[in-house]
Amino acid sequence: QGSTMHHTAAPNLAQRPNGLTDQHIRNIRDYYRDTLGWSRGPHLFIDDKRICCMSPLRETGIHARSFNSTHIGIEVLGNYDREDPSRGRGYEAWRLAAKVVAVSP
Repeated sequence: QGSTMHHTAAPNLAQRPNGLTDQHIRNIRDYYRDTLGWSRGPHLFIDDKRICCMSPLRETGIHARSFNSTHIGIEVLGNYDREDPSRGRGYEAWRLAAKVVAVSP
């Protein structure tokens, strides 16, 4: 029925100057599985250059309790309580996320 957008907070843009790598996504997945006990996580992780898939889009993700079964969960790299989403890498990350939402099923 829609998309739920989150910011990663940690890691933030400064901690990932080259964006998210496949290893970063594996580490996050392992944290969700091994520490939180989740069977999956959000559907997508997006930085200023790339889109990484963690959970299949047609399956229920784990990202926001009230919206897990009806929304695609998208995590945008950055801590937007402290980093600026209106310029630079923050802007580019949200711009890419907006493009993804525009074409989401």
